[in-house]
Amino acid sequence: MTARSGFVIAAALVAAPAAAHHGIGTFDTRQEVTITGVVTDVDFVNPHAYLYLDASGADGKVAAWRCEMRSATTLRRSGWSPEMFEQGKPVTITGAPDRNDPSSCYLSTIAFADGSSADRYGQLSTAPGPGTAVERAARV
Repeated sequence: MTARSGFVIAAALVAAPAAAHHGIGTFDTRQEVTITGVVTDVDFVNPHAYLYLDASGADGKVAAWRCEMRSATTLRRSGWSPEMFEQGKPVTITGAPDRNDPSSCYLSTIAFADGSSADRYGQLSTAPGPGTAVERAARV
């Protein structure tokens, strides 16, 4: 074995855990859930941010949800900030449901009561008028 092939093998072994981490295997991307509820908390952290909300189910019972998002660094670059997620404010989320946890998802899109919205890969879009989530984020 040459030094070069040894390097290639070592690089592949080191990269494998990183590729496994970045998969979203616990989420069923072939299905979509829509959750409407009120924000209870946000963990704007790396490597993944989390949004927590209380949502009423079809039976009328309130359930605590946790939705995984991209990293805080990536979200900030797209115009997001922790201040957008005001406790007690309503949001509507669509996302991929978790295969094992019925009250967890991977966020695809979020819509705020003021009309602003965002998807996980795009920039935050602003609703017309004062007091939008984008304007609140810009004041920080």
